[in-house]
Amino acid sequence: MNLWERLFAKKESGPSVPREKPAADSPPPAPGQIFISYRSVDVDIAENLHRRLADAGFTVWFDRNRLSPGCDWHREIEAGCEASRIVIPVLTPRWVSEWTCYETYGAEQVVPVLFEGEFLEVAPPPLRGSNYLDMRAAAEADWERLFVRLREMLAAPAPEKVARLAALPIASNPFFVGREKTLLEIHEKLHQSPRAALTQAAPRAVTGLGGVGKTTLAREYAEKFWRLYFQILWVRADRDLVLEFQRLALEMGLVREPSQDAEIDALRALRELSGPVRRLLILDNAPDEDAIQAWIPRSGQCRTLITSRFAGWSAEVQSVHVYVLDPVPARELLLRRSGLPDTGPNRAAAGKVANELGFLPLALEHAAAYVEQQAIDFDRYLVIYESHRREVLEREVRGGTQYPDSIAITWLTSVRRVSPVAQSVLTLAAFLAPDDIPREMVMEARDLVQDGITDLPDSAAEQEISDYEIETAMGELRGYSLARLTPEALSVHRLVQLVQRDRLGDAAERRWAERAVDAVEKASPYVEFKNWPICERVLPHQEVCAGHVTRYDISTTRAARLLICAGYYLDERARYAEAEPLYRRALEIREKALGPEHPSTAASLNNLAELYRTQGNYGAAEPL
Repeated sequence: MNLWERLFAKKESGPSVPREKPAADSPPPAPGQIFISYRSVDVDIAENLHRRLADAGFTVWFDRNRLSPGCDWHREIEAGCEASRIVIPVLTPRWVSEWTCYETYGAEQVVPVLFEGEFLEVAPPPLRGSNYLDMRAAAEADWERLFVRLREMLAAPAPEKVARLAALPIASNPFFVGREKTLLEIHEKLHQSPRAALTQAAPRAVTGLGGVGKTTLAREYAEKFWRLYFQILWVRADRDLVLEFQRLALEMGLVREPSQDAEIDALRALRELSGPVRRLLILDNAPDEDAIQAWIPRSGQCRTLITSRFAGWSAEVQSVHVYVLDPVPARELLLRRSGLPDTGPNRAAAGKVANELGFLPLALEHAAAYVEQQAIDFDRYLVIYESHRREVLEREVRGGTQYPDSIAITWLTSVRRVSPVAQSVLTLAAFLAPDDIPREMVMEARDLVQDGITDLPDSAAEQEISDYEIETAMGELRGYSLARLTPEALSVHRLVQLVQRDRLGDAAERRWAERAVDAVEKASPYVEFKNWPICERVLPHQEVCAGHVTRYDISTTRAARLLICAGYYLDERARYAEAEPLYRRALEIREKALGPEHPSTAASLNNLAELYRTQGNYGAAEPL
């Protein structure tokens, strides 16, 4: 087994580099052959194409003739792809799949043949720049044109094969799950409209929150699509890039020994990457665009894949933003990583853990690794997490990428890169519900954001901030993947909220809870039918702040009004059991702050009495 094969030793569930020779009864692939890529539903079309090509004298790799019962069809197909000079995708509305794309995208030459549908509708982006043949109503002359074109392509000298090189510092994650469509999206963005000779490289970025699995995705992309690239090179872009590219010069054999001037070697590597060899350059964990701009190859056949928490890339660098896992693959990751059997109780408990951790891959890996190490189940993990959350989030565990950072440390570098105003906005958001925080709520809390800056670690007081600075701050959080931003709302992952709150001391934490209560109270509308949509949108934040009122014993008149607004809306929607404790707590606050004879206290008594009366509990309503 050579280095390339060892580096790409792959789990059973997907394509892998051939690790052994085909079975003895399987003839070796013929050089210069043609490979037919098709979906099984279109087998009749593919069989007709194969017959036509064979009758015309071409050597064709066709799975119906090549795959014998019991063979390792993954390796057989890969060997056929590797040996074939031309791949013919049988284009129909059904053609696109993980395997047909894999077979086709790495070919030396591709001849798309359209049999059904419209070309731009059935061909994925990487094929749309190719000259296709329309065989939807093929006559003999059309078949002859196909044969002539294939003979011309096969007559041209085959490109010189470059020695394979895979310089990858981390292993493939054996628990990778749930990102198959994203892998294809990344590949299609890297290979939009490929041509025989590219004059412009295509840098693309995978962006997202720290811990969402960007590095794992890049490594899995290299694992899945290794056949497309003669060399795969990895740069840790958060390090000294001159030294990183000097290392590439050594790995590519451009220099035998490092030069005394590292920049000379580094620039030599960059020039080589701009050449005609098909390569993949992964710039992992780039701080931002400015930091790596000078090190992106600008021409040639090298594709550059960037991973970064930074999301504010220029138009030149198209990006794929990665979010948390969906619930089902999140649960599957927990079970596979922990080694627990896939039983009904374990699935249910894993689902609860996944939800509690916000479906974040890094957190899921940490949880599963802890379960495996401690020989416990997920129900026990939830008990431990609820009572020792801070210690769990600060614990270092080597995940699938072998990076040992804790969940907390993963985000602190990003938080420290944004301005104090942005940190203050993030901290306010950490005391609200994680999703759909109205932007206008944040804007109206400008004075609270201003006041809170001095409570942040390593922050000093600033001059009065403007609405523009608040808007800019929300953009900064989005730019470093600390928040999702839409025209209407801001959203922050719940674990980012926990880590941000845990950075504060007890006194500062209580002050921020009070600020959140004040911000939500300002945004709470008068409860009437026309305002119900606004009330429903603010309700999750009111409920979170109601928890702050109890936990931190906040007894302000604003806290009382917030509870009453939330309770009255719930009362109006006949959610009486949820409204009652809010009314009761508001009454306690007003009695304490304003006295038993104050009109506002009387209003709270009346609210509670009306709630009981509506439910028919007249005995409880009358004394109120």
